[in-house]
Amino acid sequence: MNQTRKNWLKNLNAEIMELRYNGLKDSAIKRNMHKKFREYSSMTELFVGFLFFMVLLNLAGFGLHIGYAILMWEVDIYEFSTNFSPYISMVIFGILCIVLVGLFVFWIQFFADFLKFYKTLNDALEEQFYLKVIKAFLILGFIGFVIFMIMVFFVGMQISEVYGMPLGRGLYEVLGEIFD
Repeated sequence: MNQTRKNWLKNLNAEIMELRYNGLKDSAIKRNMHKKFREYSSMTELFVGFLFFMVLLNLAGFGLHIGYAILMWEVDIYEFSTNFSPYISMVIFGILCIVLVGLFVFWIQFFADFLKFYKTLNDALEEQFYLKVIKAFLILGFIGFVIFMIMVFFVGMQISEVYGMPLGRGLYEVLGEIFD
């Protein structure tokens, strides 16, 4: 490797155009470019990228646990779980936020190169990068909404059981607490 990742990214568009001109299919070009990006990245950078993704997943999990606990506290049902305290979840959530920011700050050049790589790749293959980013955020938002509504349903079920009220009334109470 006689050139750096930064220099390679500058010439990436021309390299992709040359591969397209030679008749290589877009899927093969993407596969080759992903392989080259990994070659220009150190093992530490690849590990940090993987760790960043894992921290994001854990943040979502602990956020769900905290949200569930808060909804249960709002309706005075404290006996829902004695195995894993919501306070511990909040502490872990805070630590994970600090780790996430730390990873991002110390490895910002890698993340900037990562986004530049995907933007250049999509632009060269005549795909809409920003449209894909917006689509990904919308899909993630929809998944988050579905998971949140499932959590609301289970909390409503528990309220119905504990207080002996119909499920519809329990769900109404949960939604009332959320908007309160």
